[in-house]
Amino acid sequence: MKSDGLGRHLLIAGAIAAAFYLIAYNWIEYRRNVKGSWQATFATEAGGIPLLRIDQPALGITHVTLRFPDENVTLTNGSQTVEFSNPLPPPPLDAPVGKVVFFDTTFLPGTITFEMFGHQVELLPRVLNIDLVEHPWNSGSTIDVIGEGTAPEEPLKRKRVVY
Repeated sequence: MKSDGLGRHLLIAGAIAAAFYLIAYNWIEYRRNVKGSWQATFATEAGGIPLLRIDQPALGITHVTLRFPDENVTLTNGSQTVEFSNPLPPPPLDAPVGKVVFFDTTFLPGTITFEMFGHQVELLPRVLNIDLVEHPWNSGSTIDVIGEGTAPEEPLKRKRVVY
């Protein structure tokens, strides 16, 4: 009696499925990480004026500095750099200065939203939003953030839609 080779067919189909999965997974992970993450450096000037320096080398964004001249803080550790590369959002995160109220780094660099001294600062690959006003990315530039901010009293509640 001749075997119909069912086991052999299942083994070949399983091997093809596993190979496809490995190739697809590695391609998606490469696309997710290829541009790298946002790097935010929290520091102070000599007079205690807080600074936020933003870098994203893959997008050509380097040394964009936000100054908050109306504020005065003391950082005990000088400057501190935070790299936003983790795709899973933690609960609201306290930054060295201010708060991270939202971030989505599923595909890097993603979106990061800070609340700093009543101002809402949002890092997007296309543009920098400060208090809902768009500013183009200009490497090496310094932006003074002054006056009253427009950050809401309660952080924005963003809904996640799961399909």
